[in-house]
Amino acid sequence: MNMVPRIKTYCCPSCGHAIGEASPVERILDADLTRQQRVIIQSLSSPVGQWVRVGALEKAIFTENETGRDLATHRQSIAVQISRAQHVLHPLGWYIASDRRGCYRLIPLESS
Repeated sequence: MNMVPRIKTYCCPSCGHAIGEASPVERILDADLTRQQRVIIQSLSSPVGQWVRVGALEKAIFTENETGRDLATHRQSIAVQISRAQHVLHPLGWYIASDRRGCYRLIPLESS
């Protein structure tokens, strides 16, 4: 039987040091998320801990058909989806961190 472990240790993609422990990312993707939130989590989890620019998230979420929307609207929508997803992530041991450069990353809550 192929069982997903309850807790997994994650390492920094840059330096290789442990950054924390949490339930596997696969469990997050099974959680109650919207389509946009699921795409954001998938983008941020490959690999866990790596900074992802908001532009890459925009490309992953929005199609070419929406070229009429303002770029600020896209970024605000992503920020709202991330904020709403935090409520689902916290019970699973995760959160999404942001920086001032317009990047996000998925991080375990428990430090190792």
